[in-house]
Amino acid sequence: MNPTELVNLYKLLQKNCGLKINSQVTIYRGCASHDIGWPNTWTTLMDQYISKTDRIREISTFGIKLRSIPHCTFPFFVLKSLDMDYDEIDIILSRCLNKGKNAY
Repeated sequence: MNPTELVNLYKLLQKNCGLKINSQVTIYRGCASHDIGWPNTWTTLMDQYISKTDRIREISTFGIKLRSIPHCTFPFFVLKSLDMDYDEIDIILSRCLNKGKNAY
């Protein structure tokens, strides 16, 4: 996949991952900048928030902002929802990956 296709796949997955405004999430890991097509940069500042639990304030094409951390935008795949069943998330992501393959 080229970089544009990766960004488009990231956006598709984020849109369909089940996270919503006000969802309660925990930042459970860090990642590399632009990992899995995420169109943003992971900074060392963000490392201090790993293990923090917060609510989603905003969802944009660049990632997800949390209420108490307005200056950082996180990729959906480093957030673990406390409101969702993870068997359901696996089903959603599988469907998205299949749609993504057909979209290119």
